[in-house]
Amino acid sequence: MSSPQKSTLWLYLFTALLFCRPALSEEILVFYNESLPFCGTIDQQETGIAVEILKQITAHGGPEFRFRSVLWPEAQRLIHEVPNSALIPFTRTATREPNHAWIVKLFSHQPSVTTTQAQFAQAKLPSPLALHDIKYLKLGVIAGSAFIPELEQQGFSRFMEVKNALLNTNMLQRGRINGIIESEVVTRYFWKKAGLNPQELRVLVKLGEPQDIYLASGLHFSAETTQSIRSAMAIMFKNKAVERIIARWQ
Repeated sequence: MSSPQKSTLWLYLFTALLFCRPALSEEILVFYNESLPFCGTIDQQETGIAVEILKQITAHGGPEFRFRSVLWPEAQRLIHEVPNSALIPFTRTATREPNHAWIVKLFSHQPSVTTTQAQFAQAKLPSPLALHDIKYLKLGVIAGSAFIPELEQQGFSRFMEVKNALLNTNMLQRGRINGIIESEVVTRYFWKKAGLNPQELRVLVKLGEPQDIYLASGLHFSAETTQSIRSAMAIMFKNKAVERIIARWQ
């Protein structure tokens, strides 16, 4: 084969490789709040169930993700302003449904109102409890939480919006609030992180049925990238990668 023919062949092969390989997805900027074990920061590194799932989505053929910790109300605003951005952990609710792109379901959780045994005894609450029995307790909830609209509809009037789950824990321990409105797994995680005994906790009431946590974005989010993420997640459910991640944090 002559030199010009070799050059033509190499050019053909290079062009074929260039146009036949899968297009690389853009990097997704993911905003998150400090709500371990769902997501948060340990030793200046983002981590948690949702973060690990997204990293495995990348390993299974999905796009790259970059993470930034921000306050929860700010995260919910930024996804509508910053192109190619998303947020975790976002609970799917009827009020949020029409204004967001629900990219992929990550896992489910059970929201509840949790107190301590000491607070329960002090409040002299009946057993079993219903929602109307605790409407006038002082309860802590993360600002921007999906639970707030439901609480307002149910007539709750004394809940306090706080910055993060750790602050809720500190206030409950010190008796500044009577209970915490949060996923049970988050409340238990931060109680243990504070060096306290989870056996001291008592679930007052469950807030409805288990709810789904999503990677979500504004309505502008790319349909092609969404499909790439969902395809990777489907593989992860089949090979039980998601189950293994959740088990490590329980």
